[in-house]
Amino acid sequence: MARSATVAPEEAEAEMDTSQLFSSMQEQMDARRVFGEPIERGGVTVIPVAAVMSGAGGGLGDGRVASRPSDLDLGDAREPGGAEAAGGGFGLVARPIGAWVIRDGDVHWRPALDLNWVVAGGQLLSAVAVVSICLAIRRRRR
Repeated sequence: MARSATVAPEEAEAEMDTSQLFSSMQEQMDARRVFGEPIERGGVTVIPVAAVMSGAGGGLGDGRVASRPSDLDLGDAREPGGAEAAGGGFGLVARPIGAWVIRDGDVHWRPALDLNWVVAGGQLLSAVAVVSICLAIRRRRR
């Protein structure tokens, strides 16, 4: 299906919103999100590093609905059901993973310790130990 070169005002508004969304995404997703500003103290330079994940989605619709399930394949058999609309969004998650430490020309990687994972691992280990002990006691009684 060919699309004409002219754009209706509603479509121009939807395209502008989409371009604003992608422009905003582009501003948010750059190297500064991964590598922080270098920090210098006493001859040591530290460059923080983060893992950055992002996702985006969007869509638009014209509000037409099929009058029968068999009409889904037929564009002309649709009845007007509402106004045109468009929407979109994106998300960005960053978590620290470590830092590059530069001292006297030597560069070393120092991983960040995520205490949440340490606690979760300890809880999992404790749960496995409790279940194992309970099973061992139960077998001895038989």
